[in-house]
Amino acid sequence: MDQQKVEALAFRMVADMAASFSMALGHIGDRLGLFRAMKGAGPLTSEQLALKTRLNERYVREWLKAMVAAEYLDYEPTSGQYVMTPEQASVLADDASPMSAGGPLQFTAPTVANTEKLVRIFRDGGGISYSEIGPEVPRASRASSAPATSTSSCRSGCRPCPVFPSGSRRGSTWPTSAAATGCR
Repeated sequence: MDQQKVEALAFRMVADMAASFSMALGHIGDRLGLFRAMKGAGPLTSEQLALKTRLNERYVREWLKAMVAAEYLDYEPTSGQYVMTPEQASVLADDASPMSAGGPLQFTAPTVANTEKLVRIFRDGGGISYSEIGPEVPRASRASSAPATSTSSCRSGCRPCPVFPSGSRRGSTWPTSAAATGCR
C-alpha cells in the first residue's frame, strides 16, 4: 500500500470537510446579509457588524473567525477588525458580478439538507419532485447561472437554463431532470 496516497486522500477529505463547513457558514452569511453589510464598510469589529445587521454579536464573531480561517475575509490583528476587500466583495457581496458566489452559497447547504432523500432515490430509484426539494434549491440554481449568462462572452447567445421552473412541473424530478436539461 502506498502510504503517501493514503495520506493524500485523508488530507483531501479533511479539506473537503472544512470546505463544507465554510460553504454552510457562507450560506448563513449570504442569507443574513453579513457579506452585503461588510461591502464597502471598511474595517469592522464583530460588535459593529452585529449592530449593523441586528444579529447576535457572539455568533457574528464566530462567523467572522470562520470566514477568516476559510480565507473569505481578512483580519487586522492590531485593531481586531475584519475587512472585506473589493475583490472579496466582488465574489461574496455583488450578485451582479460575473464571479458572484451568491448562488452557489445558497445552493450548497439546502442541497446537503436533501441527503436523506437522495439516499432514498439511490436505493429505490426515481427522483425528488421539485415540490420536495424546498424553495431555496431552485432559486439558488437560477442565481448560480445568472452571472455566467450576463458575462460578455455569453451576451450574444446564452440564455438562462430553464432547469428549475418557478412552479413545480408534474413528473419533473431533481437531480435527474436538472442533469438532463443542461443549457444548450
